[in-house]
Amino acid sequence: MTNNSRYDEHLAIATESRNVSDRHMIFTVSLILLMLQEQTCHRHRVQLNAEASHNTSDCSGVGGHCCARHGCFAPRSMVNFQKSERQMNMDWSLCEAIATTNIGRLKELLHIYDVNCSYCKHLEERIQRNPYLSIPDHLDLQHAIGLFHVHGHKDDCLYRWATSYVPGAGMIDGEVMETLWAVLNTVSRSTRTASLVHRTEILDDHMNDSNFKKMCNIGKTNVNGLKLPAQCDLSEIHNRKI
Repeated sequence: MTNNSRYDEHLAIATESRNVSDRHMIFTVSLILLMLQEQTCHRHRVQLNAEASHNTSDCSGVGGHCCARHGCFAPRSMVNFQKSERQMNMDWSLCEAIATTNIGRLKELLHIYDVNCSYCKHLEERIQRNPYLSIPDHLDLQHAIGLFHVHGHKDDCLYRWATSYVPGAGMIDGEVMETLWAVLNTVSRSTRTASLVHRTEILDDHMNDSNFKKMCNIGKTNVNGLKLPAQCDLSEIHNRKI
């Protein structure tokens, strides 16, 4: 989980970007047409409920980032939602994930998010306005939508945002976070009645346990996806022609 004091300071000055329709003048030979063109995809539940209040609870949920290939939680990127899933919450989560995952001098980073077609439109502006947010200048963010969620968007989004059409993305569905939520949701009964501090400790324990298991077991599979026996000399594998 993220640092709450710094996170609260960020939320105090953070703003949301509203996606509105823009009017475009289209000139033809015989007449002038005024067309109202929607610049973003149709609104989804995550956007419609962004300002929904939850007066009976301190937190309405959690959000965060993980490695799209290995499914490891990014340290300090897990944040609490005060209302619903808002841009200000995910902005902080994204910047913290970049800062804590050893990006180093990488020049490109593929960011996959369920509603990236609208989320990324004013991302750079929101970061520039907020002193608590930052992304390295040398890092170029490439945005995409996971292969499950993209089919809930309009047809144009499939070819613009699906990971299948992103050069260099490889064969990746971008939905590994859903598999992590499926496991983490099993502790919801314990966190509902816990204090905020105890709730953070519970979630941290389970997320650290998930990362630790992946770290221990990832070496049993080589880069070509072949399952290796528990006792195996990796030098033999490297010498094979696969």
